[in-house]
Amino acid sequence: MERCDACGDTIPRGTEVYGLVRDSSAVHPSNPTLDGRRIITACSTSHLAQLQQRYRWGCRAGSLAGPAGPAALFLRCVYSM
Repeated sequence: MERCDACGDTIPRGTEVYGLVRDSSAVHPSNPTLDGRRIITACSTSHLAQLQQRYRWGCRAGSLAGPAGPAALFLRCVYSM
């Protein structure tokens, strides 16, 4: 099972929504063409859009789920698109 990168909720198998955003710190383990891009996982298209917007405009850790939220640990926006 996966967790939503926006809200931290567990996502039922088969209902995940994925997206690709620019992130200079992301290094793909087997496909160098994906270096600099991060795969994000969301529980809905609206949460995917929120995440994509955050990466586009830049953000600080914790700006989506609050300082103690699960997304605060995952989310690192490195540069804008």
